[in-house]
Amino acid sequence: MKAAIGGVVNLILVVIFIVIISSLLLFNVSYAKSYRVKNKIITTYEQYEGKCGLHTSCQSEIKNYEDRLGYNVTRAMVADAARGETCYQDLGYCAIKQKAANYKQGNRAYTYKIRTEVKVRFPFVEDILGIGTFKISGKTKDIIES
Repeated sequence: MKAAIGGVVNLILVVIFIVIISSLLLFNVSYAKSYRVKNKIITTYEQYEGKCGLHTSCQSEIKNYEDRLGYNVTRAMVADAARGETCYQDLGYCAIKQKAANYKQGNRAYTYKIRTEVKVRFPFVEDILGIGTFKISGKTKDIIES
């Protein structure tokens, strides 16, 4: 009887270990996708000089990249309206247009802060630690508007 109980305990420990390792691997895949999408969005904003409103070729390029990568957003992102943030729910990112510190000769320079998110799906992590999402953000280089 003791051997049977010990075998069950070992089996439970192995299952818990497999669940934890699988969760970490799935999180890493989601984080890597979100990071790649953020970098692509920054590159695209720089390429199109910040002209990435709705229904533009910039947005369609971002959408095509996300479709090829398999990037999906499962929940609505919340925009920080006080900072002027705009969220594009169908593409899964938010952007803030900020004045750049260095600009010359009457030209206005802007940077865009891009934010993507990764939802944490570890068992009990949201409940115990209160961590539900990881925010991944980055800035474009200065974009001069004339």
